[in-house]
Amino acid sequence: IEVSKNGTLFKTSNGGEVLTNDGIKILAENFEYDKSKLILTASQDVEFIDKEKNIIIKAEKITYFKNKENIIAEGYVEVNDTENNLTLNSNKLSYSKNEEKIIADENVLLNDFKNNVIINSKKIIYFKNINKFYSEGNTTAKIQTKYTFEGSDIFFFKNEMRLQSSKKTQIIDDNNTKYTLGSFNYQINDEFLKATKIEIIENFNLSNNTTNKYYFEDGFFDLKQKNFKTGLAKIHLKKK
Repeated sequence: IEVSKNGTLFKTSNGGEVLTNDGIKILAENFEYDKSKLILTASQDVEFIDKEKNIIIKAEKITYFKNKENIIAEGYVEVNDTENNLTLNSNKLSYSKNEEKIIADENVLLNDFKNNVIINSKKIIYFKNINKFYSEGNTTAKIQTKYTFEGSDIFFFKNEMRLQSSKKTQIIDDNNTKYTLGSFNYQINDEFLKATKIEIIENFNLSNNTTNKYYFEDGFFDLKQKNFKTGLAKIHLKKK
């Protein structure tokens, strides 16, 4: 351990661990601790373990602001929420322990293993205390290998197993049906979709003459049973 600045700056290398009195453990190759500012910087193969919140963060570099209970993680970052069986990967991440809030930036990938939900976005905010996710900007969500959502600013309510957005979104299912929506609310387990400004194209990958098209002002859709209850409708049947 190298000590300088009148005993306020500590540096270590060649591996070690840091423990706090509130259940946090940090493993890394290199540490630098500024005692006067209560800032700890760890680099190379860093693992941040928060036993109280069931959060494990791995990164190339982590800066821990002890007085605010915030951390900044950089490099290839992986968050493992062991309580909810999900991971969050990104290039940069901030974690507020007191607020139980995680903000992941750049090439963000959320994987909810238990429910088979994968969400990719430029930015995802995770409110852990209420199990709510918000994807900011362009977003792709793959739901149970059956539906692919492409849109922006999408909410994922994990406790309710529900997706929601007020922005234009496209859904493509495993039967090559494309749904274009002005806004939507989707119940994942029941496969119930409530939406506005809806366009549905069956076999959208084929030519226009061989597809059916449906236009609805709004509607409620049971996608599992293919039952629709809609408002104002317009239907274009295929040519034959």
